[in-house]
Amino acid sequence: MITLFGLPPAGGLRQPSPFVLKVEMALSYLGLSYNNSEVSILKINKLSPTGKVPWIKVGNELIGDSELILAHLDNTNQGKLYDHLSDREKSLGMAYLRLAEHHLFWLMVSARWLHSNQLDQLKTDWFGSYPKFVSDFIAKNGKRNVERFCFTQGIGRLNQKEQFIAAKQDLESLAYRLESNDYLLGEFLTVYDFSISSLLSCIVEFNPSNWLSDLAKDYPVLKKYMRKTQRELTLSNTI
Repeated sequence: MITLFGLPPAGGLRQPSPFVLKVEMALSYLGLSYNNSEVSILKINKLSPTGKVPWIKVGNELIGDSELILAHLDNTNQGKLYDHLSDREKSLGMAYLRLAEHHLFWLMVSARWLHSNQLDQLKTDWFGSYPKFVSDFIAKNGKRNVERFCFTQGIGRLNQKEQFIAAKQDLESLAYRLESNDYLLGEFLTVYDFSISSLLSCIVEFNPSNWLSDLAKDYPVLKKYMRKTQRELTLSNTI
């Protein structure tokens, strides 16, 4: 049995990490049995082999990082995630994956932690059982860390107007692709849809909304695509 480690629920989402949800989609797609295990954000650095979510436990082996997990699942399941895709499809899928996970994701992080009241929701959902002075300290320290990460990545060097423009470009690129395709690579669901759909879920379905989720709702094709992907995998990310 596989155990998938992820974050506790927050903002009305069963799983607020798109990378955990991405792995869960892969497990569902492959028809594998698994257990979900929620880990306090305060314990992740100590327990995870990479210091972040997700990671899985298979027997006595721990495997971290969503892409390495998917590679492991592919290798142990007759190449069912990637082998049927052409080199062209893999190249196109990887380009959109990089757009989502290495750019749009950081805009989501910035919007969630630095430019909205979603931080208050995270504090309530994750640290509400702690005394207020403790939860305030944890949230303040977390926000400081996120500011540092975003600045190092580059998104944090943009002001909010510049971030808005960058997010609009990302969302328009995805919407344009999906207007004429059922899924990212065409007619059929593939492994690359797990990355895009999970990130859109964490942007659009998190409550309360913020500027990025409001912007994403201007592209109905994205929400339609996200819902269709969830239905095909019989997975819902809302509580």
